[in-house]
Amino acid sequence: QMLRPLCFGPSGAFTNFTSINAAHGESAHDEQLIHIGFYDTRRHPNTAAMLSAAALCNGSRVRFHALLKFPPSTAVPDMRVTKLDLPPHAQCVYEGLKLLSHGPGPHYLMKPLLHWLMPPEVKQLILLDTDVVVVRPISELWAQFASFGNALIGVANEQSNLYQKKSNWKLVGKNGGVQLPNLAAMR
Repeated sequence: QMLRPLCFGPSGAFTNFTSINAAHGESAHDEQLIHIGFYDTRRHPNTAAMLSAAALCNGSRVRFHALLKFPPSTAVPDMRVTKLDLPPHAQCVYEGLKLLSHGPGPHYLMKPLLHWLMPPEVKQLILLDTDVVVVRPISELWAQFASFGNALIGVANEQSNLYQKKSNWKLVGKNGGVQLPNLAAMR
């Protein structure tokens, strides 16, 4: 399904891709890489699911990121780990957003604030849930950034009609399991 950019202001065996090991420092080709992030706020993050999902991302020039509230004490192989620890001004925004949410919502409201956490060389990010199966070249999804214009984030319509039914067929839900934040534009 094609992502639709939204404007909000002025988510094993590795075989089909080249991963860049962050332990060796930044690559001079970092801007040519496709950055894919997996997000987990649980006390015991499911890094095995992240690695399995990463193995399904067909393509090359990929750097994987594990975005974790509680990073494990051991390294996550072939992933650059970023701790979800917001700076004070961003934490203030997050606390305000949490007041507007319900259910598990607060756990996901840090996603639009990732531009304050990701390294500056990561200008765009494909954020995937670990249950997403990538069946086409990931570069096709990455290419969607070119159509953003002034948009800051791209999300897809929800495939389930749950939101439509609950709104008497007036609203279409958005799927947060695949997001394309344009981090450079957000900064």
